[in-house]
Amino acid sequence: MKVKLLVVALLAVALMVGFGITQAFADGCCMEKKGGDFKDKVHDKAMIMLSKQDELGLSDDQVKQIKDLKHKVMKDMIRKDAEIDVLAIDIKSAMWEDSIDTEAVDKLLDAKYDLKKAEAKAIVAALADLQNILTKEQQDKMKAIVKECKKAMMACPMMKGGCPMMKGMKSEGAKSEGMKPMPEMSHKK
Repeated sequence: MKVKLLVVALLAVALMVGFGITQAFADGCCMEKKGGDFKDKVHDKAMIMLSKQDELGLSDDQVKQIKDLKHKVMKDMIRKDAEIDVLAIDIKSAMWEDSIDTEAVDKLLDAKYDLKKAEAKAIVAALADLQNILTKEQQDKMKAIVKECKKAMMACPMMKGGCPMMKGMKSEGAKSEGMKPMPEMSHKK
């Protein structure tokens, strides 16, 4: 009898926890921690804007500008990351030589980190461009959305980092743009 009662109690707790987590995910409260990669900020901010376009009161032109900027930045990041990867291979290759040409390696290192610096500056410029697409009123609404996002993140039992409103937005954003969802890509260097 005690065992049955214990099993029923455990099942009830599991159902309540499962329902709570499901509800949190449905409300956009939780998501897996992404690691806070700087390169994802433009994409994430654009996806919040697009997912909250009715709440922000975005015009069709603003939605198009946000999508175009997001796609431009994504393509630029892929190109720059490829160049950085090629330079990293060149550096490793130069380091395997019997006699390391430090001047050549220094030039490769400078080129690699110049690209990384340019990439970071491009991200900052894109974030500023994203913000400037919005009117002052929309910027204020966006700040409130982000603030709510942070509150929800702190309340979520599975959250330790990242914006909780971003749960599933990569696939939702792709659906809203009439595209297939893209697989997650890592940009860690």
